[in-house]
Amino acid sequence: MLTTIGVAYLSGSDLGNVSISYQTFFYETSILNSIIAISLSFLALRLILLIFDLPTFIKLFLQRNHQNKLRSQIKKGIDSLLAMDFNKAIERLNHIAKNSKRGVFIEALGAQIAYFNDMPEHTKKLLSLELPQFPNEKIFIKLLAVDYAIRYKDYDFVKTIILEDESVITCDWGKFLKALYLLKVKEFSQALYFIEKNPLENEEAQVKLLSILFNKLSHSDTLIPYENISPIKPYISKAFLKTAKGVAGLSLFEYRHKHYERAAELVLQFLQLNWSEKLVAQYAEFEKVNNDEKLQFLEGKLKKYPQCHALRYALAQSCKHLGIWGKARSFSDESMKIKSSKKSLIISADLYLREGQYENALSDLKRASYTLENFNW
Repeated sequence: MLTTIGVAYLSGSDLGNVSISYQTFFYETSILNSIIAISLSFLALRLILLIFDLPTFIKLFLQRNHQNKLRSQIKKGIDSLLAMDFNKAIERLNHIAKNSKRGVFIEALGAQIAYFNDMPEHTKKLLSLELPQFPNEKIFIKLLAVDYAIRYKDYDFVKTIILEDESVITCDWGKFLKALYLLKVKEFSQALYFIEKNPLENEEAQVKLLSILFNKLSHSDTLIPYENISPIKPYISKAFLKTAKGVAGLSLFEYRHKHYERAAELVLQFLQLNWSEKLVAQYAEFEKVNNDEKLQFLEGKLKKYPQCHALRYALAQSCKHLGIWGKARSFSDESMKIKSSKKSLIISADLYLREGQYENALSDLKRASYTLENFNW
């Protein structure tokens, strides 16, 4: 409308008149004046609506201002977590929660945490899944600090919260963190007892906890008695047996207890339907299983995974166990041609030693010292 008015004025042309009549009433004016009148009426109406809606506008403004302040304060609390000043973090976040409505605090916390790139992914998930279900923010804030303290290995702080405050282990996250703490400090008997008595309702969290448990037990310097895991066995679900990390830990635990066929069976069941570079490499290192069957199975996977360097390493390891030295060398070289890995270099060095090529063996061992394993789950 304003554009039309401007064009009309600048053109200087007469747009004509408009007449309005009703019975004895008669009114005549120019079209240009009519346009101006309509435009001004429209602007006046918008101004009236804005005035009547002013309280809502002010409310929204104050809410945004409060959210911005909250995010700034939450950032300071998270910064304290990252700086490992856990007590300060709890103090700051509790102060914010106390002076904010629950929904506002949750929204601001979630929004602010998204900016921290080094926030563990599972912590982000917990923010969206666990926080809304908590009876109060204080428990959540304590567990968030414990989560970080475990990550940074500040186990003294964890102990003061997780062992002395029973309220924090009334939820899945609290139970998970207490079990994780006991595993981290190698209190395996206590961890097994706690996990047995406190199963998690969330299956995904239960699977993850059992995966950590068996990986810790299988790599422990002191092997715990096999019968100690009997109370845990009912928790080994189908979902657990579909995870590479879970199967890796459990199968290695079985292997270390000399249950060789059971260890191989667990891995083969997984690899029939899924694939994991680390698990196929671990399977190859089970020297005391049927190596002929192992080699046959692995060779059968070459067509499906032609560029898998972990599979070539596994084949080299299997051929080495069977004394098929030429094929072991070929598969080892093929593995390193696709991608170098620590284990491939070590087996190559071992084969060079057997061949009497000591310089090549030393060269591969040197490379292995700074090469990553490069096998994925």
